[in-house]
Amino acid sequence: MGPVGGAVLIVLGSVGALFLFLGPWQPDDHLGIAFGFAKVVAVGLVVAGTTLLSRRRGTDGADGEEA
Repeated sequence: MGPVGGAVLIVLGSVGALFLFLGPWQPDDHLGIAFGFAKVVAVGLVVAGTTLLSRRRGTDGADGEEA
């Protein structure tokens, strides 16, 4: 996925949560869906963060070998 995929997940989760809370319905009705959007944002943060951290350390894969 890489950092671009992580950023896409962060944006999609954030936009979905904003749409859910700013819509014409009550936010109490859809807290489970909002929790799902929060999980999408969290996965995006983990993916982007671990990819950027591995690039900063100079490794290409999870095995820890230098490229």
